[in-house]
Amino acid sequence: MNKTDELRTARIESLVTPAELAQRHPVTADVAAHVSASRRRIEKILNGEDRRLLVIIGPAPFTTPTRRWSMPAACRACASATSRSWRS
Repeated sequence: MNKTDELRTARIESLVTPAELAQRHPVTADVAAHVSASRRRIEKILNGEDRRLLVIIGPAPFTTPTRRWSMPAACRACASATSRSWRS
C-alpha cells in the first residue's frame, strides 16, 4: 500500500496552551494600555460615536519574516493615503 498521508510534513509539534503562552510572553503595561485604548476606539466607531471607518484585514499569510512586517507597513501607507478622504 502506498503512503499518502503527511508526505510533505517535516515534523509535528503540539501547540502551547494559552496559559503557557501568557507565561512565556507576559503582557507589559504598555501593551495592555494600547489594547484597552484600541478597544475603546473601535467601540466608539461601531457605536457611531466616531465617524472614522474601521477596516479589518486578515488573516494574512505570513510565509516569511519579511512579509510579517510588510503587511502592517502597507496598511499604514494605505491609511495615511486615504485618511483625509474620510474626514469631513
